[in-house]
Amino acid sequence: MFLLQISLEQKLVVRIKLTKYYIMSANGISTLSSKQLKQEGKLAIAEAKRQGYTVLIDGTWSGNANVSQPFYRTLNTANISLLPTKYVGNVIVDNVADGNVLAQGRPWE
Repeated sequence: MFLLQISLEQKLVVRIKLTKYYIMSANGISTLSSKQLKQEGKLAIAEAKRQGYTVLIDGTWSGNANVSQPFYRTLNTANISLLPTKYVGNVIVDNVADGNVLAQGRPWE
């Protein structure tokens, strides 16, 4: 009965919200066991995108990098040591490799 009262526009909005929710968890990062693995997983996907790979909804990529993609960047290799903090397991740790100096463009090299 309730579905009959929803307009077509409202159904589209609901469908879009469900799709966005699905996409957020489809890559499997949210189900990883520690914050460290989640941080490393997010960096790996971001690195693949910056290198010109097309990343699928499930978080995988394959094939050759395409430098003509709009998301390609020349600084495309992640170095977790350049972040101001990182996770070891579920514990946040300060990165003091550069004497607490934040590197420009971090964590990309």
